[in-house]
Amino acid sequence: MQVQFTNANVTRFTNNNVYNLIMIFLQSAANSSEHTYRKYKKDIEDFFLYVRNKEIENLTLEDIKVVNAEVLDYQNYLSKRYKNSTTNGKFNAIKSLYKFFKQNELDVNPYAVSVKDLPDDSQRTGGLTKEEAFLLADLALHYETHNRYMKYALILTAFATSIRIGALVKLEYKHIRPCENDPDKYIINPDFLDKGKEIYKEIHADVYNAMLLAREKDPRKRKDDRIFTMDTKGANEMMKRLFKIAGFDPRRKITFHSIRKGATDYAYEVSGGDMAVVTAQGNWSSPATAYKHYMKKQVNIVGMAAFEKIDDDIFDQLSHEELLQLVKKQKNGLGLRLKREAQEIVNGRHNTKIKYN
Repeated sequence: MQVQFTNANVTRFTNNNVYNLIMIFLQSAANSSEHTYRKYKKDIEDFFLYVRNKEIENLTLEDIKVVNAEVLDYQNYLSKRYKNSTTNGKFNAIKSLYKFFKQNELDVNPYAVSVKDLPDDSQRTGGLTKEEAFLLADLALHYETHNRYMKYALILTAFATSIRIGALVKLEYKHIRPCENDPDKYIINPDFLDKGKEIYKEIHADVYNAMLLAREKDPRKRKDDRIFTMDTKGANEMMKRLFKIAGFDPRRKITFHSIRKGATDYAYEVSGGDMAVVTAQGNWSSPATAYKHYMKKQVNIVGMAAFEKIDDDIFDQLSHEELLQLVKKQKNGLGLRLKREAQEIVNGRHNTKIKYN
């Protein structure tokens, strides 16, 4: 997104042209995403309209000099109108802007806009297990009346990649290529960024084949090569319908974003708690994001596990049938790891036979 400035040559701004400085700052935000640009611009405009009763185009160097009491007053004003989580989010742009001002040698105090976050009162979106996500995909295929193959593929792709819906609906078939070394693997690597980050995801051939089936089966009027012709609202409305058919508890607050959250938990389980894997799944810069917003709340396992009395030879005490039953009942991450290791043993046994025959 290209931001328009008041001067033809923005490199020749003068220090008393606060508006141009703000727009240069916003250009950097626009490089991340158009959404970030629009949110930052709105939050900055609202801030100065409250504390100075001015539009940002009319601000002077004196206007941007604020004291902490003014900022606290603004926070109190916002808290009476919005949830705490929304109020906290509105200060991200302001804090970053004042840091930018200071870096450009303006006479401001960036600590003046530093306020303590209000207690988090956000209602967290519920998550989904792998089995639930696949169930919803199957329900979409059987119960949705329009573009059901596309919706089936959309849910599978969302779970497999954890790509946000805003980026998913921009994907085109040309953005996917086969892996050179693995015939069962395809690479999603579009020519656009998601929140300023490159998208590079690996998917199984089954997911890609579901996308191809959507192009073949769904009677959509196509104006381009996009795979998923939906928007966020349509995706969430679909989830409400499928959620009701599945009979899930409505208190779980399931939305389309729940698929991304469920995939994060699944990555954690499959990897044995490897946060590098979890962070890559969500395409985050830090695992702190996953811990804070996506993963299931953890408890102190040591409080029980360290004091349980279990014999070291407990597996030897089981019959063959009991041990097999125990292994087969394992689900999600642990179950998949056991199956993978079992497959490696079988493959190794097969390769050994070939070697000596």
